[in-house]
Amino acid sequence: MLVTVDGQPTGIIALADTIKEHSAEAIARRVGIDQKKRAGGGAA
Repeated sequence: MLVTVDGQPTGIIALADTIKEHSAEAIARRVGIDQKKRAGGGAA
């Protein structure tokens, strides 16, 4: 993120997050992807 004061850039803040074991599943649920269809399993 860029930090500004009176519209002038004054600093940068860096953020990071580690990928969790179940991140892909949570994202897929959020965007409405059926995990079985995405993985190619189950009947269509």
